[in-house]
This record gives sequence, C-alpha cells and structure tokens, in this order.
Amino acid sequence: SGITAETWYAAYNTFNDLESDYDADGKATVTKQSKVTDYINSLPLTSAQKDALWIAFGYSITTKAYKTRPWR
Repeated sequence: SGITAETWYAAYNTFNDLESDYDADGKATVTKQSKVTDYINSLPLTSAQKDALWIAFGYSITTKAYKTRPWR
C-alpha cells in the first residue's frame, strides 16, 4: 500500500490506544470508530492508503460507515 513502516507502527499503536468515550450512564458519546476515522483522515496519505489502514484495523469497506469516511 506504500505506507512506511514508521507510519504503520505509529498508526497501529494509536489505534490500540484509542477508546470510546462514555457518559455517566455508560452510553458511548464518541466511538472508537469515530476517533479512528479522525486519526486516519489526519494522516498525509492517499485515499487508497487510508483505505488500507481502515481495513487493517478490522473495519469493513462494504458498510455505510466506510462509505461516509471523509476520504471517500
């Protein structure tokens, strides 16, 4: 996909560190997927490279969530 090892390593570690935010009732206020989307979109990568990260992090490219990603 053309992603450098350094970029991959940083993205992988960031992905593993991200968690959803919850309110006092335990309801997610900001989802991990939303945070992952923001993070991937912030990277200076092509859309294809961002797609590769999205897939590598276990998200599907056939869902509505994927089709509404900012780089799509």
